[in-house]
Amino acid sequence: MRRVVSGMAILAVGLVVGCSRPDPLGFTPVSGRVMLDGKPLERGEIRFSPDAAAGVMGPQSISPLGPGGAFVLRGPGGRLGAVPGQHRVYLSIPDQDGPPTPPLEEADGKLVARGEPPSPGPAGPRVPSRYLAPATSGLMATITRGVAAKCDFDLVSASPKK
Repeated sequence: MRRVVSGMAILAVGLVVGCSRPDPLGFTPVSGRVMLDGKPLERGEIRFSPDAAAGVMGPQSISPLGPGGAFVLRGPGGRLGAVPGQHRVYLSIPDQDGPPTPPLEEADGKLVARGEPPSPGPAGPRVPSRYLAPATSGLMATITRGVAAKCDFDLVSASPKK
């Protein structure tokens, strides 16, 4: 019985010590807002992708865009924030690829539409396609380890003048 109790105590101490270690990837809190033509963008997601060209490695962090265009990034496992370093930032707006398609089912060996398509959700302004890919968005953010970041993005619909 003593060995069981001793073993449980060692396990408990190990868990406490293990849980108090700093995140080896250095996830740092990141929040902000996204505006499009001066108005909050309140649909879709914002994605921070570590810039491998700048030597930054790690997982991507994502956040839905909420009221006022606000976001709070989370990485894998619900980790708050993003890995330190330079990130390419872009958006994901699922409802911009046209109306949603209805679910399909097999009938007489063919795939046919079943029911009505799902509701596309609230309509919003069309986000220029350049903002939907990390290589073309032109949006960058640098995250410093241990320093909470506030990243605001003011997007414009018009193409940049050359």
